[in-house]
Amino acid sequence: MKKLIPLLIVALLASAVCALAVVDPEADRQIDRLKTRATALEADVSTAQTDIDAVEVVAAAAVPKASLAVIDTNDTVTVTTHTPAFAGQILIGSVADLVWIAGGTTTNDWIAIVEAQ
Repeated sequence: MKKLIPLLIVALLASAVCALAVVDPEADRQIDRLKTRATALEADVSTAQTDIDAVEVVAAAAVPKASLAVIDTNDTVTVTTHTPAFAGQILIGSVADLVWIAGGTTTNDWIAIVEAQ
């Protein structure tokens, strides 16, 4: 028992010294800055994801309304009878083997890509 008491005292003193150890204030400031920056980055990511979700909703609503290509099965194709839904839409004359792409959204905006030979 006599040997046990000095060991207990040494253990208590050692734990007291560890508890009173001085923390580096500069290290604490850097840790706080990192936590603040991480929080700001998380907010930025959240905002960006919200923006992406909104764009995806708009795109999903727009795509079904306009087909990428319009097919004309007539012997001759009169492009002015077709109004493009968007710039970049394709008009295919399947019988006449002609292809146009819309440069705009009016009937006069068709640009011939493949012409009759």
